[in-house]
Amino acid sequence: MIELGQHEADYLDICKNFRQVYDTASIQEDSAKKVDTLRNIVLYIVLAKFDNEQSDLIHRIKTDKILDDIPVYKNILERFINNEIIRQADFCNEFEAELRQTDAFNKSELGEK
Repeated sequence: MIELGQHEADYLDICKNFRQVYDTASIQEDSAKKVDTLRNIVLYIVLAKFDNEQSDLIHRIKTDKILDDIPVYKNILERFINNEIIRQADFCNEFEAELRQTDAFNKSELGEK
């Protein structure tokens, strides 16, 4: 389902599918997989177009305590929650190196979408 969502660029659906994966017992038992899955959840929720469902989900994601273990992603999430304008140049300077290492933002065809 995640691959289908990536093909259709349905980022909210991808985020929800990663949340289903995140809630499985095998992910919850493995801290590395848990953090990696939460990273994907954060990336795809900020890529999703803003609407009521996206807004509700982003605030629910923010309450996850595991975000404290990945402060860069917590900071990204907080940038999209507050009502300040995000300057693209500043955002890229701060986060581009980290984000280019992910599947969502790498230099492949999928990351360039």
